[in-house]
Amino acid sequence: MNRGPATSVSTGTVVESARPLSRSRLWSVQGDYFRRSGVQAWSSGDVPHTLTSGPLVARAYAQVVEGFVADCANGRFGPVDPAEPLYVVELGSGTGRLSFHFLRALDVASVAPFHVVYILTDLAESNVDFWRSHPRLAPLFESGRLDLATFDATRDAELRLERAGVVLRPGDVANPVVAVANYLFDVIPQDLFAVERGRLFEELVALVATEPDLAPDAPDFLRRVWLATTRERVGEHHYGEADLDTLLHDLARLRGEEDAAERFLFPAPALRCVRHLGELSRDRLLLLVGERPGGLPEMNRDGDRRDQDGTIRETPEPGEDGGVPSEAFRPAAVLGLSVHGGSFSLPVDLDAIGRFAGARGGTMLLPSALPAGLLIAAILLGATGRASSTAHRFALAVDDAGPEDLFLTMRPALGEGLDELPLAILLALLRVGGYDAYLFRTLHGALAKQLADAQPGGVEETVRALDEVWERYYALDDETDVAFGIAALLAPAGRYAEALVYLARSRAIRGPQPLVAFNAALCHALLGDREAALVEVDEALSLEPGMDQALKLRAELDNEVRPG
Repeated sequence: MNRGPATSVSTGTVVESARPLSRSRLWSVQGDYFRRSGVQAWSSGDVPHTLTSGPLVARAYAQVVEGFVADCANGRFGPVDPAEPLYVVELGSGTGRLSFHFLRALDVASVAPFHVVYILTDLAESNVDFWRSHPRLAPLFESGRLDLATFDATRDAELRLERAGVVLRPGDVANPVVAVANYLFDVIPQDLFAVERGRLFEELVALVATEPDLAPDAPDFLRRVWLATTRERVGEHHYGEADLDTLLHDLARLRGEEDAAERFLFPAPALRCVRHLGELSRDRLLLLVGERPGGLPEMNRDGDRRDQDGTIRETPEPGEDGGVPSEAFRPAAVLGLSVHGGSFSLPVDLDAIGRFAGARGGTMLLPSALPAGLLIAAILLGATGRASSTAHRFALAVDDAGPEDLFLTMRPALGEGLDELPLAILLALLRVGGYDAYLFRTLHGALAKQLADAQPGGVEETVRALDEVWERYYALDDETDVAFGIAALLAPAGRYAEALVYLARSRAIRGPQPLVAFNAALCHALLGDREAALVEVDEALSLEPGMDQALKLRAELDNEVRPG
């Protein structure tokens, strides 16, 4: 296995002694990062989310849920009660952005007479506070379409809904349940095992640092720490949970059929989560899972370890005690770990999750082609026969032209030459991308260039598209002023009244700003409203007395002769 450079354990400092991966300090480092950062983990760009919680994925999920509701209405999941809510529980909701786009995309008429209630859940209280105060979520809370709960997906079996004031307990939920685990299973604990010569071992993980002062709260801890593994034989009742132990040994037998030694991650907490969701819904469940595809780095057929130069390094012979590790490797080489700021993600064995669901009588829907970065799967429990509507919607929304397909198709157009694209193609990109604000920022300069010479019809369509961008904008921070960005396109196109609306929205969100006031003054002046222009230019100068543009406009307004 080409792991890259190794370090001797004897020359490093053991930060944490060997233990099961799921109990490693790595997870507390990650949890502390999310609690400390809150929504900034995503708004900073550390944790990817543009696609995974954006309108393309939300639209695909909504379409699959519409098919699932049709199957429920047709009796394919047993008795239902349309007078009771049909809950969509998102696990680890983070920013709440996916919920906003999902509820916009869901066709309420198509799921009638059911009332779909989307439940945001998370462990980080700062995220829950963010949802409570977000202006885009407020009307959804008020309408009863959205609720929230503090919930640990790896442990909790019931949900306390804050807005409705009810508790969802196992076996008490009237209707089948939809759950969404979007890039969740890759950031919750897993265990590491190895099969060699027909024997199953757990690989215990020790954390090693080459610097004696490396602290777990160091900003770059995950990039500086090394891992050393020690093998320990696994007994028949490793977890003491029959369903987990059965699956673990089944997977070991499957992997042991190969001549090569094989190491694999086992997502025990994710499997417990599936079990809890099944118990909550009386095993009538649609679980939508979005994860990155891929597995662990490959191991050589003879189980040895090689550096990049091909040199074989000695590996202890596995025994009952697993031996003593002689060297440590970077987490990416051992676990396929990807670092995102102060957090990380691991590959997830969706086959293991599908087999676990299969043991409960469930099935798993997968796309026919392996995606490059986002693998969407649907797990179904409790279908009496084939859930044909769910399967059909999954094929249309995920398999035929999934969110990643659309995203990747758009990317070449967003590179070099973007400024030369005609306005019609720029607007088509906005439409295909679901009028996403992140895409709008990429297209802004090109739109400004093409609007300068646009025909009236093109301007009208642009105004409509920009209104859609605003209606679908879900703010995560105060740094991006989408309202001002829209106004900056509308005013040069001669749409001064519409530009003033967006300048007012910018001011309402961000407070007084000299550039906003100056541009409002310009719009009023071009509309012939001198008095309103004077008010705005005076505000601009009060905020920035030396603003040359505002001083020049003030002088022009003072010299202007009033009609009549």
